[in-house]
Amino acid sequence: MQMQIKKKVSFGSELLVWVGVIVIIGLGVYPYLSNYKTADHHLDYLNHDYGKNLMASAEAGSVYMTEGGDNQVFSSLYFIYAARLRPDLSAYDQMGNVFKKIYGLMLYTDPRALSRRKDLVDSNIFAGLEPFYVQISNINDPRVNLDPYFIPYWQGRRPVYLTWQRPEVWKLGDYTYRRYGIMYKVEPIAHRLLDDLSLRGSVTLSEAQYLFSEWLRRPVERGYVLEQVKYLSSQGYVKLEGDRIIFVTNTPSPLAEYFSRYRLRWQQIPNLPYLDRMTREIAIGYDMQMGDIYRERIRNLQTMYDRETRPEVRQKIATEISNAWNETKKVYREAFRYGYDSVSILGALAAFVENEVGEDLSEEAWPHFRRLLRYYVESRTLFGIAMTYNQLLLRTLYRSLERKNSLLSYLDENLRHIRRMLVLRAEAKLKEAPPRDLGGYLNPAYQSYQEYLQWKQYADMLEGVIKDMRSSFYDDIEQKGKDLVKNPKGYSLEQKQMILIQLIQRTQLAPYAPYARLAGEIMDVLALETDFQILLFAWQIAMQVPEWYTKALVIGEKILRHEAFVQQPIPEVAYNLGILAYQNQNILQAKEYMRRFKSLCEGNLQLQARFAQQLRVADVVLSQAGEGTSSQ
Repeated sequence: MQMQIKKKVSFGSELLVWVGVIVIIGLGVYPYLSNYKTADHHLDYLNHDYGKNLMASAEAGSVYMTEGGDNQVFSSLYFIYAARLRPDLSAYDQMGNVFKKIYGLMLYTDPRALSRRKDLVDSNIFAGLEPFYVQISNINDPRVNLDPYFIPYWQGRRPVYLTWQRPEVWKLGDYTYRRYGIMYKVEPIAHRLLDDLSLRGSVTLSEAQYLFSEWLRRPVERGYVLEQVKYLSSQGYVKLEGDRIIFVTNTPSPLAEYFSRYRLRWQQIPNLPYLDRMTREIAIGYDMQMGDIYRERIRNLQTMYDRETRPEVRQKIATEISNAWNETKKVYREAFRYGYDSVSILGALAAFVENEVGEDLSEEAWPHFRRLLRYYVESRTLFGIAMTYNQLLLRTLYRSLERKNSLLSYLDENLRHIRRMLVLRAEAKLKEAPPRDLGGYLNPAYQSYQEYLQWKQYADMLEGVIKDMRSSFYDDIEQKGKDLVKNPKGYSLEQKQMILIQLIQRTQLAPYAPYARLAGEIMDVLALETDFQILLFAWQIAMQVPEWYTKALVIGEKILRHEAFVQQPIPEVAYNLGILAYQNQNILQAKEYMRRFKSLCEGNLQLQARFAQQLRVADVVLSQAGEGTSSQ
């Protein structure tokens, strides 16, 4: 009996041990299995390969300019200076943080001078000159704002490569960017004509003159075009037959077979969508860059298509456009897969709603926007996402009223997100730093408070427009506006106000050319009215729209001469017209309005007390030495 009890106890203990072992192993295996897909980096060579691919895109002895992103800068820094993979490159970055500070001490340079200096430095680098600065030991030295001097590179004029297309290249000289692999090379503007000719086959000298004028943002003479053609012809790229430029061949690629030499191992990472966001940003960047390249090609092809008259060539161009758009969708969808929690895909999402070919893929984009809003629900980033999303929703609604119910429900959801974010940034917490406090308008807390007020105003306007769009009166707002332009007497002042304000608010929330154009036409109709109240309303609205500066002046002049104004003057009309003219550099005209304003207040103590501050501003304007220009 005793032996049986001993065996039972022994068996029970052994069972407990095994259960314990299984539990312990399970506790270890479960987190391993559940987190393996996010923790497995054994194939993650993304940053390493991206840096090497950038290195592989530049010719020997090149100037190598990066936009300043972490993935570009730090991988380039490693391979150029640590691994010594490409010591022949002269690397710079636009932020001036890591490589040679080609723009000087940016942190201490007057911001007004910095933009001009960047243009100066980049144009000289493109021309083969290296910038150098006077050495200073004190940041308070006034020489910190001096421009650099330039010395030719000892290697001579060097190829210049950029990781992005620096905006407004025409300001820097007669250059264009041409993509080679994943980088852009600075080349003579004449080479851009070759890209056009490679599809069209030939263009006339007049067409080439038009193209160069468009690309350089300035009118060019026929002699300039002949110089470019002569250069291309001397290289064997084109030939001139009469008035027509004939394509022969394109420039050779600086390096051969870029993408076959690139390391693109990230496409073989099965768990890439589960890796950390910074790692995925590189893959997203590849896709977004390729998408941008395809879309730029589409825009160029569409320009060619519009100018081309030969049916067979137009068909060829149309096929190229279709192929480029299919490739764009492919890489953008891959970016959505990797960037489900990244604002880097906003541009791609916007392209699915509004694109060059007019294909509406918005129903595919909305779920991604909604996911991003939920992900950033308590982050300031939510404001930027919501702004982009709202603009796309509203413009889609403007174009497709039949989708009103679903789109308005999305807008309601966005508004709730914004309101919740505003609660988190409550007014009471942000009022701690009024302008008089230390730091004044530069105080970050004060700036946050102003940002809060702007978003609150935006949310209120959005809420009002959503409410109005549910009203049947505004369903056909565009048609009502057109009818008002044709028959203004058929609408009361209140209806005119409602229609115009609605069009302006909609355009402010989401820029939409048809509404903006129609609002301008309505304003022109109101400017022809003789009723004083209508003119006063039209002037008040025109003063709030920067593009309507001329309309505000015309209507304001009409008010100043109106019989009702003579009988009962409104001094602020003359004052605000003076401020408007002053802001637009019409000093002579501003002085005329300010004299009129002061004369209206003269002898009236009540008006002088009411407009004391404005009268001081008027004196400042009248004391200006310059006369400027007058639009009268």
